[in-house]
Amino acid sequence: PEGNTAPNWLGDALGDRPQSTQHIEGPRADRFAWEEATEGSEAIRGLVEQTKQWPAFSSLLQDTFNAYYKIEPTLREEHQVAASHKGNRSYVERLLEEDATQQTRAFTQLDELAAAVATLETGKVLSEEIAKNKRP
Repeated sequence: PEGNTAPNWLGDALGDRPQSTQHIEGPRADRFAWEEATEGSEAIRGLVEQTKQWPAFSSLLQDTFNAYYKIEPTLREEHQVAASHKGNRSYVERLLEEDATQQTRAFTQLDELAAAVATLETGKVLSEEIAKNKRP
């Protein structure tokens, strides 16, 4: 019947939304804060360049930045994240759970520079960990 088509149409329309490369939810303004921090940091750009063999690493850095920058970082549902970036989830979950992250967040929330510095230091550790895990 005609009455049952609207919910299917709505579900189909919502299902066609592109999946995110980020595990931490946020508005476009968060992306602008990350881009501004990246543009202002030669060290972060260098880290991204060093890790370009891992295409999802730059998104992991953005999630790391959001973990430090946002007042209340919230994980997206797993099905909302692109398959190419699902491997980042365990790193993001662990980052959000670590006591050191919570202590650092006291100084980095809504502070682009402080969040960028914390992201750079965490990113270096993550890149070393990923490199070690990727070795045969």
